[in-house]
Amino acid sequence: MKQILCVIDLTESSGKVLEVGATISKACGAHMVVLFPYRLIHQGPRGDISSLKIRLETEAREKFRYLKGTISSMGEVSVEFQPEIGFIADRINAYVRKNNIDMIIVGQQLTDPTNDIKGFDLQTLISDSKSPFVIVPAEVKVTAHA
Repeated sequence: MKQILCVIDLTESSGKVLEVGATISKACGAHMVVLFPYRLIHQGPRGDISSLKIRLETEAREKFRYLKGTISSMGEVSVEFQPEIGFIADRINAYVRKNNIDMIIVGQQLTDPTNDIKGFDLQTLISDSKSPFVIVPAEVKVTAHA
């Protein structure tokens, strides 16, 4: 395995997804890409969209650094953080098409069909995907065996 895609929403349960991803990445010697799909909802005056995007991504990177620091095994794997604007399933699909992804790891809360719209939701992506998916429940204890 060369590349694992972990999809997070930066909530508390994202730590479990990162922990599972780091454990699998370490065991397989895989690079871990952490995808943070988010919606850019702008309600202010025109021209502020780029500064809003910069602010949201800066905050996201800070939250990711914090989460990463709470998981000891994250220091033992190659990892990159990728924030992207869009719906969850759409961003996963686009990333998988453009990159060589061997496994996708998501938290159970992201599989809720209300997270996406118009029929192309994460459930559809999972059923149509050729890549294996790991769905991480909010409460999970990760142990690695040598």
